Amino acid sequence: MITPQTHSFSSGESLHEDMFNTGIRDVYEFLQEPPQFMMHQTTAQAATTAVWYDVTNWTVDKDNDNFRVAGGAGITINTSGFYQFIFGIGYVPLGTSADITGSRAVGQFMHNTMQGNHYVRPVATVLGMYFADIGAMYGCYMTAGDTVFFRARQNSGVTLNTYVADDIGRARWSGRWISQ
Repeated sequence: MITPQTHSFSSGESLHEDMFNTGIRDVYEFLQEPPQFMMHQTTAQAATTAVWYDVTNWTVDKDNDNFRVAGGAGITINTSGFYQFIFGIGYVPLGTSADITGSRAVGQFMHNTMQGNHYVRPVATVLGMYFADIGAMYGCYMTAGDTVFFRARQNSGVTLNTYVADDIGRARWSGRWISQ
């Protein structure tokens, strides 16, 4: 999907069909459905303690700009521009002290470097707190060809599985083109 170019009229220039099609209609249609993706995790993933890992096992709900990367871990930007990303993850409770030990973190990585600030929060003080464990939002300028990964980390001291039972706490990741 290529971002359409608007037409700037000069003084005395008259509107004709070609200008209307490329400078107005195409821009309007692009803005009705800008590049975006939405995914959620449907198969649990083991999360080793104290290691940043790529969140995988995605089921695509929407992808109108062919964002998906072979292997399923990340997305590739095909249309340059400013994007807003929202991501979050939850973990299955073990019914043990690991549920309330350590912290949980999420981050977005591009060129193997964390982009912006990642979000960290200590876990709840009640056993079995899995839903809405952690989430974050990040906006940045992306160039066509950039590959982005959603990574998470937990340091409970044991391996935890990601939560996939319902939409409340399962891993989710979405991105939307905002402007050039």
